Amino acid sequence: MSFKGFISLDCGLPPNESPYDEPSTGLTFSSDHDYIQSGKGGRIGKEWEYNYKQCNMLRFFPDGIRNCYNLTVKEGTNYLVRTGFAYGNYDGLNIYPRFNIYVGPNLWTMVYAARQREFEIIHMARSNSLDICLVKTGTTTPIISILELRPLRNDSYSTRTGSLQLVQRQFKKSRDLRYPPDAYDRQWKSYLEYGEIEINTTLTVDVSNPFGLPDLIAMSAAIPENASNGLTFTWSPEKPSDKHLVYLHFAEIQDLQANDTREFDILSEEVITYPAYSPKKLQVDTLVNTSPKKCRDYPCVWKLVRTPRSTLPPLFNAVEVYKVVEFPYSETYSSDVAAMKNIQAAYGLSIISWQGDPCVPELLKWKGVECSYTDKSIPPRIIALDLPSRGISGIIAPDLQNFTELQRFIGEYGASTLNWGSRLNIAADIAQGLEYLHSGCRPPLVHRDVKTTNIIIDEHFHAKLVDFGLSRSFQTEGETHISTILAGTPGYLDPEYNRTNWLTEKSDVYSFGIVLLEIITNQPVIDQKRENPHIAEWMGFMLTKGGIENIVDPSLVGDYDSRSMWKVLELAMSCVNPSSIGRPNMSHIVHQLKECLVYENSKKGASTEVESKSSFEQSMDFAAET
Repeated sequence: MSFKGFISLDCGLPPNESPYDEPSTGLTFSSDHDYIQSGKGGRIGKEWEYNYKQCNMLRFFPDGIRNCYNLTVKEGTNYLVRTGFAYGNYDGLNIYPRFNIYVGPNLWTMVYAARQREFEIIHMARSNSLDICLVKTGTTTPIISILELRPLRNDSYSTRTGSLQLVQRQFKKSRDLRYPPDAYDRQWKSYLEYGEIEINTTLTVDVSNPFGLPDLIAMSAAIPENASNGLTFTWSPEKPSDKHLVYLHFAEIQDLQANDTREFDILSEEVITYPAYSPKKLQVDTLVNTSPKKCRDYPCVWKLVRTPRSTLPPLFNAVEVYKVVEFPYSETYSSDVAAMKNIQAAYGLSIISWQGDPCVPELLKWKGVECSYTDKSIPPRIIALDLPSRGISGIIAPDLQNFTELQRFIGEYGASTLNWGSRLNIAADIAQGLEYLHSGCRPPLVHRDVKTTNIIIDEHFHAKLVDFGLSRSFQTEGETHISTILAGTPGYLDPEYNRTNWLTEKSDVYSFGIVLLEIITNQPVIDQKRENPHIAEWMGFMLTKGGIENIVDPSLVGDYDSRSMWKVLELAMSCVNPSSIGRPNMSHIVHQLKECLVYENSKKGASTEVESKSSFEQSMDFAAET
């Protein structure tokens, strides 16, 4: 049986084996084959086999650093994610593996798979896709046996920040409990402290609060054997810095007489957190500390202490303790991720590093994908793609993803669809992508084919460089040029490179200048109908006549400030200087374009903040010829 929204995966189960119902819960487990593109199936040793079938198979990951399951979820919904790890000496090495688990781009916890281990977290989905990733951290191979996903009510387990990793979930009954008594398949451990006794009722208890406590838990509770004593519960934090949320579930299930009073203080490490509390009659009431707290002592101790006016001892039904795990990194911009997945599907790509988030964490980003990073809380953007080295030739077809070639947006020399502000933003995006290639890569990389058809624009008018098929890297960082066979696109080709076969970073600067002239004028690069066919020569001739009215794209009339337009025009002309010595570098170009953007935005009353796209310490594998 499959409960709506439940995903129950027996990891490593061969895809040709039919799903099966787990006897103790009735839940249907199936192979994980459709949820992950890597890893191999294994089986634990005979002497390690468990009564639960889903613990006897596993998936192990000998290849790659990060391997990810991808689950379809609903954005903004709370989910319980549970992972199980049973090593069982499947490989005959008798070495327990150590590795990390990530939720999306963020570290969840470290796993040491000694014996059977389970980890559970409550996490609100930030998009309609959720990645659960296993990341290799040493010499041992990551494994996983079970992966379970359970949707929860959004008004139950909520935090101001972070997600909730389970520390303990206990109730006062003689046996453990999960689905079907618990509709959300929370696993409850039965536990009675020394000096506690279990009490029960056959009356109906109202469990309609957001936590949906199972009836069996609501109808049972613990009280101290000695009525004058209190109740205590403890837990052991992993680290002294850990902060916790504690959920206490109460229901008065005894029939109190008219002169009976049950009232008690709830103390956290000897400090009264909830004074003079009385459970509600036959109704579940849940208390939670809204601000996560660290424990001063080890272990953490909470007490329920009877007040002087109480005639009855304390009572409680169940407790849940969660460690708050901060997830600081935002996932990559959703449209960019969707586009990359479309590319994967369209070309049938199976690249081991292309799993999980394309950009975050930065050390695990996809090979051949370059991203812009500003603040952890701001989604990174993809600014460059190296598709040829991933086995893709040619330009990405626009109908395969959310991107469109820049040439199409500026009108293919017809009616333009972009205003001046959008064009400036696009120019800045392209410039920052090239700046990264020249200054952020080690060794530096020259694109060698910058042109409008190798620049793609998403629906939010963010630009990205593609098609690195002609790119070249310098063999050493100190080199300023390389001698290479001439390659590039006529009209965009650096005349100095054309003459000498010496390729430098300034060759990309020249090509960028041509693109900038196209953005300004919406004119073709080569037009034999003009007296000066090449756009740079035509521009030089037009500038001798004075004004810019006959130069700028007519569709921009009234949409730009002449000072910012002149500044960009002068920048473009400096880029197409016939001599590379007279051309600026990309860092200078980025700075100038940002200044123009700030001025343009402030003039229109928009935000003056300009997105900063830093270069990266991590070198990228473009597989370019040297």
